[in-house]
Amino acid sequence: MRIKLIFTVLIVCVLLCLSLIIGFAEDKAEIVKLEAENATGQYVTVDDAGASGGRFIGVDHTLDNENNIQYYLVYENAPKCTEIKMIYATPGMGDVVVYVEENGRNIAVGSIYFPPSGDWYPYGGDELEASAVGFYIPEGSKVTMIATGSVNIDYFEFIYNEEDVPKPEDGKQDEDVKNLNNVFLSDLKWVNSSCHNQESTFSVHTDRNYLFEPLQVAGTVYDKGLGMTSGHYEGAVFVEIDIEGLGFTTFASYVGLDDKTVPNLIESNAQFIVEVDGEEKARSGILKMGDDPELLVVDITGAKRLKLYTSPAGDGIGIDCCVWGNAALGRSTNVDEIFATPTPAPTPEPTPTAVPTDTPEKTGSSKNEDEQDNTKIYIIIVAAALVVAAIIVVISIKKKAKDKGI
Repeated sequence: MRIKLIFTVLIVCVLLCLSLIIGFAEDKAEIVKLEAENATGQYVTVDDAGASGGRFIGVDHTLDNENNIQYYLVYENAPKCTEIKMIYATPGMGDVVVYVEENGRNIAVGSIYFPPSGDWYPYGGDELEASAVGFYIPEGSKVTMIATGSVNIDYFEFIYNEEDVPKPEDGKQDEDVKNLNNVFLSDLKWVNSSCHNQESTFSVHTDRNYLFEPLQVAGTVYDKGLGMTSGHYEGAVFVEIDIEGLGFTTFASYVGLDDKTVPNLIESNAQFIVEVDGEEKARSGILKMGDDPELLVVDITGAKRLKLYTSPAGDGIGIDCCVWGNAALGRSTNVDEIFATPTPAPTPEPTPTAVPTDTPEKTGSSKNEDEQDNTKIYIIIVAAALVVAAIIVVISIKKKAKDKGI
């Protein structure tokens, strides 16, 4: 009887240890459900027994007489998340663009693409879900959502998974970049940009527009460059690049609206802005589809950060197809040289240097894991040791019992 009791206790210990290991091995996502009608902003509310909260909301991209966006949602104190899931219904299609306020400016962090569900009122049966991923929204952020098409929304799920938090990139360029006469921005690393998910309409695309087609302005095709939208707010769609220590002196780019801009946006317009170390250095005119590209040239001598962004220029349309054609850095003001195929810069004559005396090499230690990861590892090791010990004890008890004929 005593042996059976000990055996049962050991089995329970083993199961507890295994559950502990599994619990630490799997990070559980935190999910916060927010009814769409609980957001502030401007939208149409409709009672519907099939909807999650008994009501759903309707939004579209209607503009008022002053070209201001008429319908939008705002969550003033949003939960932290790395994904936003939307439950919706619509016979149409489009995006719900997710903006987060940073330093007084709305930045596009993601967009929820929604395909047709087939009808306006399928709640309780055929509603669909769509998600935006690839970003991190901190706890308590102000989140604004704007639709690019007509859609009825039931509710959102703000999902947080620590493993999905994008890792910060230092954006430092490779050393061989310093040896080039010129370099295209689409070939450089970025410190930051809007909508890191390349599937998003509001991300920055290299050598293609957001329709994944070649960059083209007024009939001129650019093999190299950046494609982005104008965004619903100035500066919402951007790219920021670390250029410190590279030795380039000039930034140059042709800018304009892509010939592939959606036909019903033919009257739309946009502006292009260049910032150097936080200071605006160039701003294009208000450009429309079909206008000839405008050349922007900016002195970047000694600069550390280069930031390019767009503006909807007051027309309220955020999906203008914007092109930074041949966007590049160079070591002269000659545009032809800046836009040429990158070549190595001339190697300077070496200068004699004194032979340094031998000095003791300093060594140091660094932590490869943070304290939380170490704690998990220790617990897993201890749990595994307990499992092994339990197995050994069980085998030992069984052996003794067998020897005694129990």
